[in-house]
Amino acid sequence: AVFGTDLAYRATSAVDMLLAVLQGNCVENYLEAVWCVTNIASGSSAQTELTLPMAPCIIQLMESSDPALQEQCIWALGNMA
Repeated sequence: AVFGTDLAYRATSAVDMLLAVLQGNCVENYLEAVWCVTNIASGSSAQTELTLPMAPCIIQLMESSDPALQEQCIWALGNMA
């Protein structure tokens, strides 16, 4: 039970850090952060649910002029659906 609690805490912390990156001004990290979100959202229902607060940021990032970032945003949102 302790391991499960610790693992859930670490997952939540990682998601919080990714959200901070997506809300920040470091454009160079957006693609990697969205890629991480894409992978997390492709997991279990509980893992996907952790990523839902990031959807508004990812939708906003779809307006980027970077086609690679746009594509990754689409993958992330698709995995959240």
